[in-house]
Amino acid sequence: MRRVLNGFLAVGLLATAACSGADPNPATDDSPAPASASGGSSPGSSSASGSAGGQYRPAAECLNHRYRLLRFVAVGGNEAYGTGEGGDAYATFGNQAPSDASAAEGHYLLEGRGGDPIKLTLASLTGDLTVDGAIEGTYDLQGSQATFTSTSSAGSATLKAGGRTQNLAMTDVAAIIAPNGSAQVACTDKALTLTAQSVRFELARV
Repeated sequence: MRRVLNGFLAVGLLATAACSGADPNPATDDSPAPASASGGSSPGSSSASGSAGGQYRPAAECLNHRYRLLRFVAVGGNEAYGTGEGGDAYATFGNQAPSDASAAEGHYLLEGRGGDPIKLTLASLTGDLTVDGAIEGTYDLQGSQATFTSTSSAGSATLKAGGRTQNLAMTDVAAIIAPNGSAQVACTDKALTLTAQSVRFELARV
């Protein structure tokens, strides 16, 4: 079980390391072609869920709504490919800047309701991560680049894999599912994508 747990937590470590980079690039997978928040293509941004459609919005407006976490993808330097999909985790972002502002400061709250698990996959490993708690943080937005900082967490989570169940602290969970560090912001009126150097979070507006 330790090998399985360490494998899944490695996804979070990859995400944390990736978010510290200054020049984000999308993870390599079969996702739609990158697009910036203004609708144009750029190497450092990802499509805000191209299949969801909708009109592109300024980054400050992106980070002022409530979303459901749909999926995250992480790729490390050794090409270790990890994903998480589904679950009942929600992220609420707020700021006081007008929607067309090029800079903003705000906060976020990521909550797991403890019902539906996030389906984790790392190489040949699979498991279910059920989050029952909350992670709070702040962000600073400059243009379409945001720097996220997690500030507190409460609750717990369980990881089911290999026929066993492991209890996790929310500090461990934060390294997996919460933005922390630098990321490119792109969104439409239906979806939000946060892209760092080697991790991408995809969220749907609710």
